[in-house]
Amino acid sequence: MAETDLAGVSAEDGAASRVRGRVLFHVALATSFAFMLFALLVLERLGLPQVLISLAIISVSLIVFVVASLVAATMRLTDYFVAARQLPSLHNGMAMASDWISGSLFLGLAAVLYTQGASATPYVVASCAGLVLMAVLFAPYLNRSGALTLPDFLTTRFSHRAVGGIAMAVIVATALPLLAAQFILTGFIAANFLPLARETAIVGTASLAVIIALLGGMRALTWSQIAQYILIAVAFLLPLAVLSMGSDGQPVPQFALATVLSEIGRIVGSDGPAAGATAAQGGFDLPIMLCLILASASLPHILTRFLAAASPSQARRSAAWGLGFVVPIVTAAPLFAAFVTLEILLGIDGASIDMVPDWVIELGSKGLFTICGAPAISAEAIAQACGDGTITQTTLAMSDVSLDPRAVVLGLPAIAGMSMTLEALLAAGAVAATLSSAASLLLTVANTLCHDGFHKLLAPRAPAAARLFMARILLIPIAALTAYVAQQAVQANALPANLLPAFWALAIAASGLFPVLVGAIWWKRTNMSGAVAAMFCGVTVAIVVLATGGAVDLPFADAGMLPLPGRTVPAILFGLLAGVCALVAGSLVTSPPSQEARDFVTMIRGGTKPPTARDRAV
Repeated sequence: MAETDLAGVSAEDGAASRVRGRVLFHVALATSFAFMLFALLVLERLGLPQVLISLAIISVSLIVFVVASLVAATMRLTDYFVAARQLPSLHNGMAMASDWISGSLFLGLAAVLYTQGASATPYVVASCAGLVLMAVLFAPYLNRSGALTLPDFLTTRFSHRAVGGIAMAVIVATALPLLAAQFILTGFIAANFLPLARETAIVGTASLAVIIALLGGMRALTWSQIAQYILIAVAFLLPLAVLSMGSDGQPVPQFALATVLSEIGRIVGSDGPAAGATAAQGGFDLPIMLCLILASASLPHILTRFLAAASPSQARRSAAWGLGFVVPIVTAAPLFAAFVTLEILLGIDGASIDMVPDWVIELGSKGLFTICGAPAISAEAIAQACGDGTITQTTLAMSDVSLDPRAVVLGLPAIAGMSMTLEALLAAGAVAATLSSAASLLLTVANTLCHDGFHKLLAPRAPAAARLFMARILLIPIAALTAYVAQQAVQANALPANLLPAFWALAIAASGLFPVLVGAIWWKRTNMSGAVAAMFCGVTVAIVVLATGGAVDLPFADAGMLPLPGRTVPAILFGLLAGVCALVAGSLVTSPPSQEARDFVTMIRGGTKPPTARDRAV
C-alpha cells in the first residue's frame, strides 16, 4: 500500500513538475517576444520596411506555436485524446478562451458593433453566456463520465453504438464548415494585412494546424493555445491601450469607452447615427440572443475540453477561467468600433477630397473603403465617383463613406496613424485566433472519426498504437480537403457568402447536440430511441428550414437587425423544438432505459463514485 502511495505521489509530482516547466517555458517565450516587439519599434523608427516587420512578427509567432506543441509530444492514447485528464483549470481555461475567441469573434464582434451599434447586444451577451451555460449544464458531468469524445459519452450513456455514430456525423457536419470558415478568414487577413497570398495563407494554416495536433494531440494543442491566447490578448488590447492613453489617459481601454462615445456624440450631434451604425436604433432581439447562446453552448470542440480537465470541479472552474479570459476581449471590442468611428469623423467628415488621409487610399486600394459607392483608390477616382470630378472643392460627408466591417479591427492602426509594428502585431493576433480554432476543430473531427468510427464501429479490437496512428493520419486528409474547399470559396471574393455554411453549422450543432446532451444528463427517462429521434429530427428540420430559402414564410425568418444569414434563426429555433419534442416522445413511447443507464446518470451527477478506471472507453 505504501509503495502504491509513493508511486502515486511520485506521478503527481512529476506531472506538476512538467506543468511548472511548461509555464516557465511560456513565460520565457512571452518575455522574448516582448523584447522583439521593442526592438522592432526601434528599428521601425530607423526605417525598417513594413514587409520585414510583418514577416518577423508572424514568423516568430508561428514558430513559437509549433515549438510549444512539439515539446508536448506523446505516445499515450489518453494523453493524445484528453491530455491524460491532468489539465489544471487555469491552463485549460486559457486554452478554451483561445479556442472560443477564434477568428470569428476576433474580427466579427467589433464589425457587428460598428454596423449595428446597440442592436448588437445579443452578440456581446452570447459571447459570454454560452460558456456559462456549458459550465452549468455539461462541464462536470462530461468529465466524470470518463469518455474520450462526445459520441463516446453518448454511446456509454445509451449503451448503443448507433447513438454515437449519429452524434459523430452531427459533429463532423458541424466542425468542417467552421474549420473552412477559419481558413477563409486567414486568407482574408493575409491578403489584406500581411505580405502573403490568400492561397498560401490557407495552405499554411492547414499545415500548421496539422503540425500542432499531430504529435501531441490535446496536450500539445493546449500548450500551443496558451501561447496563442497570450498573443491574441496582447495584440487585441495593446493598440486600444495606446489610443485610450492618448484620448483619456486611461491605461485600461475599457474605461475610455464613455469618453470616446461622448466625443462621437458631440461631433455627430443630432444629425443621425455615426459611421456604420445604421441599425443602432433597433431594439434588443431576444430570439437571436437565445439562438446564439444555445448554438455556442453546443460547439463540440469546446465541449471536448471539459473531458480533459483534471476533475469534475476543475472542469467547471475551467469554464470560469475561460470566461475570465474571454471577457477582456469581448468588453474591448466596442472600443474598436468607437475609435474607428471617431477617426473617420475627424479625418473625413467635412474634408475636401484632396485632404483625405493616406489610409483612405490604402484601404480603398484593397476594396475595404468606398466613397460615394466606389473604391477609394485615388483622389481622382473619389472625385469622379462623387459627381463633379473636382478634387479641391468637393466636400465629403459621413453619408458618402463606407468602411468594410471586416477591416474595423485590423484597419484601426492605419486609420489612427499608429505604428506599423502594432498593425503587424494585430494581424498576427488575428492569425493566432484563426489557427487556434482551426487546430481544435481539426483535432476534434479526427479524434471523433478515429475513436467513434474506426474503433467503435469498424475495428473494436484495434490496439492503442493502431488507434493512435489512425487519429494522427486522419488529420492530413481532413485538413487538405477543408483547405481545398476554402481555396475554392475565396476565389469568388465574396466573404459573407462564403461564410454561410459556418452559420448553418451553428444551426446543426444546436439542433443536433443540445437536446440530446441535456436529456442524457438531466432526464433519466431519456433512452436510446429518444436520443436517436432527437438528433435525427432536430438536424432534419434545421436542414429543411435552411434549404427552403425564401420559398416558405416562417416566423423569425428575418429576425431582427443582426446579420445571421441563411435563415439561421428559424433553423435553430425549429430544429431545437423538433429535437426536444422527438426526444420526449421517443423516450416515452418506448421502453425505459436500463438500470445500468440510470446508474450511469446517477454516477456522472455525483450520486456515486465514478468507476476506478475512468478511461474505460480506452
